[in-house]
Amino acid sequence: MLIPLGVIFLGAMALGMPIAFAMAASAISTLAFFGNVPLSVVVQKVFAAGSSYPLLAIPLFVLAGELMTMAGMTAQLVRFCDSLVGHWRGGLASVSILSCMIISGISGSGVADCAAIGTIMIPQLISKGYPRGMASSIVGTGSALGPIIPPSILMVIYASIAEISVGELFLAGFLPGFLITAGLILVAYFMNLRRGWDKAGRRRAGLREIWRAAREAALPLIAPVIIIGGIVTGVFTATEAGVVAAAYGLFAVWYFGRLEYRGLRNVFVRSAMISSLSLFIISMASVFGWILAVENFPQMVRGLLIRLGFGSPILTAIYILTFLVFLGFFVEVISMLIIFTPILAPMASSLGMDPVHWGLLLVMAINMGGVTPPVAANLYVSSSIADCKLDETSKYVFPLVTVLYVTLILTIFVPGLAVWLPRVFMR
Repeated sequence: MLIPLGVIFLGAMALGMPIAFAMAASAISTLAFFGNVPLSVVVQKVFAAGSSYPLLAIPLFVLAGELMTMAGMTAQLVRFCDSLVGHWRGGLASVSILSCMIISGISGSGVADCAAIGTIMIPQLISKGYPRGMASSIVGTGSALGPIIPPSILMVIYASIAEISVGELFLAGFLPGFLITAGLILVAYFMNLRRGWDKAGRRRAGLREIWRAAREAALPLIAPVIIIGGIVTGVFTATEAGVVAAAYGLFAVWYFGRLEYRGLRNVFVRSAMISSLSLFIISMASVFGWILAVENFPQMVRGLLIRLGFGSPILTAIYILTFLVFLGFFVEVISMLIIFTPILAPMASSLGMDPVHWGLLLVMAINMGGVTPPVAANLYVSSSIADCKLDETSKYVFPLVTVLYVTLILTIFVPGLAVWLPRVFMR
């Protein structure tokens, strides 16, 4: 069944069919005309994929991010970051990236972080002298931290498929996330220094101003501590952490006096639409992946990859991850994660890697698809906010994307970046 499955899938993609529908059409057509199992299997697999307990965290974290944005917590975070680094040359770029890092600890979605930070920072970046494409690139690439710094929707999906600890995978993302933040700030600084977009600095904020900004941003700053702290200490699971985060967001909306019916209804509707898109892709990909598993495709791919690695685990890991980065130029992130996780996750043992380390590497590589055009969801959002075409954003984005790839390769050679925190807190 592999040949008709692949032909129909690629044909549907070539016709411009969305990837979730392409996977569904190819899987159902293959089972109907070339398989010997009843089509009721499709219904069973779809419902089994959608009713997974760990995946319940996805709509909860999305809702939490939407509620905290409704409460105005994004603006408070930006003011706090501005008090810390706004006086640097090109300080607005640093403020944007640092804000993306902090808000990553709330929503778990790169696209949501991009929308939240972009609406505030992109107009300011443009008014300061940055080209629209550069302003879009800064926020779009910074929002790639969303799925790396916990909580992370991509990590929840990966952990549920690979059957590893969500909490350990969450902790594994912290140190690489901090490295990416520092690298993005450094690259943005030198790009600004060379082009001279934002020459003017401003007075360094005093300790009293920083304290006032930190006090105003206390609720959003505490949120990641509560979410991750509860998981690490075993007070609640990752899924239950989503409930806590959503309840915390609802409290923040009430605390800041923004609790009103129409706004709350819009938040719930928007959260449901975002979540249903992700869960629909997951459900359709489960049928597609089941056919691949039945036909022993994962075993064939793993054997081929190991042979191509010439016996070197590091070399094998590098070209697998580089291939995923390249594929991210053309395939949507969640779909790629669901298709390749069952194939690649079991390779951790053959590569001699900790499953959490290997899982983080796969998530980091696949996540880059959100910022590598032409299929780059984060950049589409940031470009629309900046009112520019994706081509204009693409002119500036690749020096920043290089930071993500360099950190990925560094994490291969320095496993402690991924496994140190999980070993200290959860093993």
